[in-house]
Amino acid sequence: MVGEPIMEPERDIAAPIRVLIVEDSVVLRMSVAHYLRGIGYSVIESGNAQDALDVIASGIQIDLVFTDIDMPGDMDGQGLADLLAVEHPDLPVILTSGDRIVTAEPASGAVRRFLQKPYDLLVLQAHVEELTRPG
Repeated sequence: MVGEPIMEPERDIAAPIRVLIVEDSVVLRMSVAHYLRGIGYSVIESGNAQDALDVIASGIQIDLVFTDIDMPGDMDGQGLADLLAVEHPDLPVILTSGDRIVTAEPASGAVRRFLQKPYDLLVLQAHVEELTRPG
C-alpha cells in the first residue's frame, strides 16, 4: 500500500547496521536504499515522518535515520529530527535538503549531521559509518 514503510524482520545480534531512510521522492529513496544495501546495510524505507515514527514505535532496532527535511505531511524532516532528539537522543540523524542548510547541532546533544543535495553517496556512506561505529 502506498505510504506504508517497507519493513524488514527483527535483526539478530550479528545483523548489519539498520538505516531508516525517510524521503518522499520514491526514485531518490530507492536509489539511496539500493546503494546502502549494496554495501551491506539493512535498510527500511519510509515516505514521510509519520511512517518513520511508526517504524521506530514498532520496536524494530534502528541505528541511524537519514531524512529529507522538505516532506509533505504534518511533520517535516526537521520536526522528525527534533522529536527524535528528545525521545531517542542516542539515535543519530542525518538531514538532507536541496533548499535549506542546517548547521547547528540540537541543544539536547543528540547527534545530527547535514548533507546538502545533491550529495555524494560516498560522503553519505562515510557519515553513516562514522555515526554508527561502536564506542
